[in-house]
Amino acid sequence: QKELVAGWCGSIFPLAGEILRASYPKWSRGEIKQFSTMLNRAFLPHLLPGNPTYNGNWELTMINALMCIGVFNDDQATFNRGVFLWRKRVPAYFYLTTDGSTPKRPYGTDSLKADGEINKYWFKPNVFFDGLCQETLRDYGQHLQEGLSPAINSAEIAYHQGIDLYGENAKRIMATMEFHADRFLGKPVSKTLFPNGFPVSGLFPTWEIAYNHFRNRRGFALPSTSALITTKLRSRPTATHNNMVWERLTHAELD
Repeated sequence: QKELVAGWCGSIFPLAGEILRASYPKWSRGEIKQFSTMLNRAFLPHLLPGNPTYNGNWELTMINALMCIGVFNDDQATFNRGVFLWRKRVPAYFYLTTDGSTPKRPYGTDSLKADGEINKYWFKPNVFFDGLCQETLRDYGQHLQEGLSPAINSAEIAYHQGIDLYGENAKRIMATMEFHADRFLGKPVSKTLFPNGFPVSGLFPTWEIAYNHFRNRRGFALPSTSALITTKLRSRPTATHNNMVWERLTHAELD
């Protein structure tokens, strides 16, 4: 799992490095250079190729790390690689019916071209519908959130670099958020979509950044996501999970 671990660590370490570089004068130039070299040597070789054939949360986490490292190191090529892969993977991870009868294929592989292969890769949904995630049926929520988190964190980084990745896939991301938020709220799901119900799995603290952007910055109505955040997530202590780190503290109702 070296690619996934490199993604998790490569997403978090540069953020801490940015804070230290800006606020801790005792962190010397030599130490900063040493840290930068570590990011390039330990993480980048595992991240740059991407990972199109594994479940999407892996590659999205790797993409997030590429963009974080690119910004910290002022490395345009690495950052651009992350943006390129984001634009390929997100439409192949969150489905819209306008994509066609089956989802878009992950970039960089020929092994998922046939309809039967892509159906199996999406864990054999009964119906493809707006807001379905490639990992929804894997465990009914857990890995969906582990993919949503780096997708959004990457879009947030790009936003501060003047690139609106959010806007490019706003409809599909919001559809995914609203569908799954309803499930975490306990609302029933159509038997047409899930004949055996939807046994929702654990709720993770990774909804605030996306909600802050789409609702507070852009003014979209996200009633289910809003209800999930206000009734469930904010009733708990703020928390961390892998590369989900204190999102309420950093982004709740900021804009």
